[in-house]
Amino acid sequence: MELTNDSIRKEIQKEIERQGVTPYQLSKELGISQQTIHNYLSGITDGINSVTLTAVMARLNFSILSPEELKYIKSSF
Repeated sequence: MELTNDSIRKEIQKEIERQGVTPYQLSKELGISQQTIHNYLSGITDGINSVTLTAVMARLNFSILSPEELKYIKSSF
């Protein structure tokens, strides 16, 4: 997966749908404004700050490793 704002947003959207979480639930659970979540997920804004992105990803138990981080992962196959 290419690590761009758009690809990360799409993966987060997939995970939200998979878990059945609504953007409203995310905003309330994380204390992030509904407008911030809506604007990010709908593509109105290119991205969100790293603290907010980290909180969303942690809530979804979801992570994306950078290519730099991937080189330190040892595969068992």
